[in-house]
Amino acid sequence: MRSGKTNYAFLMLLVLLGAGLFFAYKSGMLSAVQQKVPVPSETPVSNVMGKSATLLLNAYEIEGSSKVKKTDVNVSVWKDGVELENYATFDISDTISSGLAVGDKITVVEIDGSYYGNPVTKTIGSESDVMEYDVSAMASESNMQVTVYDDTGTTELNAASDSDLADYNITLGAGEEKVVYAKIYNGDSDSLIRIKAIAVGAGNDIDEVTVEDPNWVKVAIPKHIEDTTLTINGTSTSFDYDAVYVYKPGTTETIDLHEYESFKLKLKIKADASNDPAFTTTVSNMDIAFFEFKDADWYYTKSGSYAFGIADDSDSEADVGIDETDNSPLGKEMGAIIQAI
Repeated sequence: MRSGKTNYAFLMLLVLLGAGLFFAYKSGMLSAVQQKVPVPSETPVSNVMGKSATLLLNAYEIEGSSKVKKTDVNVSVWKDGVELENYATFDISDTISSGLAVGDKITVVEIDGSYYGNPVTKTIGSESDVMEYDVSAMASESNMQVTVYDDTGTTELNAASDSDLADYNITLGAGEEKVVYAKIYNGDSDSLIRIKAIAVGAGNDIDEVTVEDPNWVKVAIPKHIEDTTLTINGTSTSFDYDAVYVYKPGTTETIDLHEYESFKLKLKIKADASNDPAFTTTVSNMDIAFFEFKDADWYYTKSGSYAFGIADDSDSEADVGIDETDNSPLGKEMGAIIQAI
């Protein structure tokens, strides 16, 4: 009989224990106990804030089907407005081993090289940090293709009567104006061109070429363009660029053309008010309109900083980005020459 009573008491104890656990679970007591169990955690950044740090920079070219690591990208590295590494001497995929501490904010920018890369800012988060920097391979001028259309925007102008002198023909009477569309196409695979400006000019009985788009604003002509005169069929001329129009000046916005992409811009060609333009093979007497697209890039300023534009701020206002052949738009790469007939 004692054995039966003992079993009954044991069963009652189990029932009471189960009820107690169920009550603890429902009331949150069990979870509270569980929450007190310590779990491993990463060392907070605050514990190493201010300690010396190193930063490994890795560059990746992103214009192809997959990102490709590059070691020939020159960048400038800045902290608090002071340059830590100079773009002329510092190859990415190197480690910055001095001048950095955990918590520092640094800015990396590619400067006027063979890649496009925008400024990127990073906060150093550990004593041995790594940063990825994406760049785009810069398209080559020789793989660009310009086409000029009439006012429909779809019918290409007639080919020039003499391809050594011009790319296209156009018919204009005295005082007449005609709209044309200039298209530039990036035929360079796995590359980018950032179109930012167009330089335009006219000669003899063609008075003016203008851009007919409110996003393109006439600006002061950079000195390296202002000092340029055309060479046509090996003959130096007095033809020079009359104006430069910039897409959304004062911003870093550009017309980005990746591989096999194109862009079309509306232009207007105006003839002399009194004289009919006419065809001639004498270079100096040609009645012509001409233009050239220009890209933009980041450049190192003479004040010791960096800025974005189609020319740097040196005394010569030198070209940046693609080194366009300013004195010879003939050939329909970055520009074209249109001759009146």
